[in-house]
Amino acid sequence: MLISFASAICAVIVAMLVALGGKRVMAHWFFIAGMLLLAAEAICNGFAVNSAVPMEVVNWIHWALLMQGLALLP
Repeated sequence: MLISFASAICAVIVAMLVALGGKRVMAHWFFIAGMLLLAAEAICNGFAVNSAVPMEVVNWIHWALLMQGLALLP
């Protein structure tokens, strides 16, 4: 639970550090997008672990899988 939210915070911090860096090349923008998707997935997984109702767990896992699918798009 706590690890999911901590990893999301770390992913956002890394994305911000890259965004505030000097050069702005296409690879940096894709890296930032990937890190933000990773953070969103970690948040969804954290909420799924915290949920007590089975349908909420399914809903949050659905959103986490959607974030994984978006990360695979070219």
